[in-house]
Formats: sequence, C-alpha cells, structure tokens
Amino acid sequence: MNSIRNPWNPTITEIREWAHSTEEAEPCEDWQYSLRIGEHTQLYIDLVADRSCLRRMRFLAVLYEIVRWWLGENPMAPEVRVSLTDIASRSRQTGCYYLMIFADDVEAAKAAGANYDVDFWFERGYLSRVNTEGTTKRGWTTR
Repeated sequence: MNSIRNPWNPTITEIREWAHSTEEAEPCEDWQYSLRIGEHTQLYIDLVADRSCLRRMRFLAVLYEIVRWWLGENPMAPEVRVSLTDIASRSRQTGCYYLMIFADDVEAAKAAGANYDVDFWFERGYLSRVNTEGTTKRGWTTR
C-alpha cells in the first residue's frame, strides 16, 4: 500500500520514507518526472550518499534526470550553469563514489554547453556506471 498522498507533489518526509521502505512499487507511473520538478536536490544527494537507503541508485537516476532536464532546457543559460555548478559541488562534498562520478559528468556537460549530447551523456554516463551495482538496464533498482 502506498503511503504517499499526492505522488506529483510528495513531501520530503514521504520521499524519505519511501526511499527506505521495502515497498516495491513506485507511487505512480513516471514518478521520476514528478521528483525532478520539486526543489529537493539536496535530499536526493543525501539519499544517494546514505548506504542504508534501499533506493540510492534510483535517486541517483533522478539526479541525472534533473540535470538532463536542465541541459535540455537551455544549457547556456546563466541560471542553468549556476545550478550545474551547485549540484556538482554539493555532490562532491559527500565523498560518495557514485556522486563523485555524477559530479564529474555534470562538470563535463557544463563545459561542453550547447554542444553536449544530452541523450548520449545520460545513456553512456549514468547507465554505464550504475549498472556495475546490479541495476536493471534503465538503472532503476530497489537496492
């Protein structure tokens, strides 16, 4: 049974509880898209860095999806470039292996700007790295 009242506007508490639950199903189809809309990037970084989080790779995928969305909007916009710098910096501060790779990928995407192939970055950067932890082809996992 799903404990999230509104999957398209989940609270931080609901997200954190779901991340640590053994509940298999996501609250709704395409939930990753609702997660990228909110202002919860620090929560997602914290969840990826938390080794006890059962869905840490799922939230790494959400972080990649957020950056993919930002890059698809307008990669040269000043606010996007500031957001990219910020998310990479906060990810590095954790010392988490997966977030360090993520930060490197974000910096590479930022450096390339409009010339960066967002789909290639997502498929080759994110998917090729997280698959080493036993995830599915799309990278979603309950571990």
